[in-house]
Amino acid sequence: VFHTLDYGQSWNSLVTEDLDAYCHTIKQDPVNADLLFLGTEFGLFISLDHGKQWKRFMNNVPKVGVFEIVIQASQHDLVLGTHGRGIIIIDDITPLRNLTPEKMTQNLAFLPLRPFHFISQTGLQDFGGDQEFVGPNYPNVARIAYHLKKRHVFGDLYMELFDAEGNFIKKLQTGGRKGINVVTVPINLDPPKVPKSPNILGEAAFGPSLEEGSYKIKITKGKETYETELVLNENQKLTHTKAERKLRYETMMRAYKMLENLAELDTEILDKQATAQTELEGAKSKRAKTKAQEEVAKYAAMHESISATQPGEGGIPGQIRLREKIAEIYSALGGYQGAPTNLQVKALDLYSGEIT
Repeated sequence: VFHTLDYGQSWNSLVTEDLDAYCHTIKQDPVNADLLFLGTEFGLFISLDHGKQWKRFMNNVPKVGVFEIVIQASQHDLVLGTHGRGIIIIDDITPLRNLTPEKMTQNLAFLPLRPFHFISQTGLQDFGGDQEFVGPNYPNVARIAYHLKKRHVFGDLYMELFDAEGNFIKKLQTGGRKGINVVTVPINLDPPKVPKSPNILGEAAFGPSLEEGSYKIKITKGKETYETELVLNENQKLTHTKAERKLRYETMMRAYKMLENLAELDTEILDKQATAQTELEGAKSKRAKTKAQEEVAKYAAMHESISATQPGEGGIPGQIRLREKIAEIYSALGGYQGAPTNLQVKALDLYSGEIT
């Protein structure tokens, strides 16, 4: 491996003791000129200082012959053509481009990644032929990258996500190995709690996505804390206005909270029904038994007005109750990024009056 600064009049070797195999191809990063990628007979090597030092790339890249390297411009991915292992894609080399010697001396240093954009939530059902190629879509998750000077062994190490106002959202486990760590940040809340029923409520089996905007990330490492910003950008392909998207999100979260409130109310009703059933079984007089029976029937009727109590067929409930009605709107809003319809908003107004 040689390098020239005078258009080939003279050449300098970039080979060091770190390299232990025949070299096939080398590529210089178009953004950071000091970042070099070297494909060898025994895997991929990377240099951050223009070839003065080389390190083998160990993250899911085996010691296989790398014969070609392409840097994908729009997504900043590194594509490797290997012998015997097909094509290997290293997602987003932005952290490597920004890993400076100064950051490597810090105990923990955040590194940028390509901007996150929401992708479409709309599903599609089709029936392709036997020659159709199908590959997985890139997961709709955000990521945080940071560099650790040393492997973390003792003490706490975790990440917390907060909204722009500082309200806590969730706690995440983080990587503690020496070098670059990339942590996946789920952008969906947990699915809403729903009232009990013998039927699965598929419409509420997913949690809503976080709203677009800025969030705060805090990493606790032992006694030290480190903070950075996470920005969730809108879907670039959407044509809906910001006001329409905001109204849709607020309406969806309203349905989400209504389901959770309904679940809490239903739990209270079932607890009272169980208490009345216990009193019925232990009733000593006819009057006490009659009163307990009335209580059991009253709470059973209340529960049935909230949720389907009869098993459906093929995943379709035979009864449509308040639980199912709210979940239907919640699911519809989850699959569409534009403004809700007036009918959906008015329906939630009506259902809200039934939750007491």
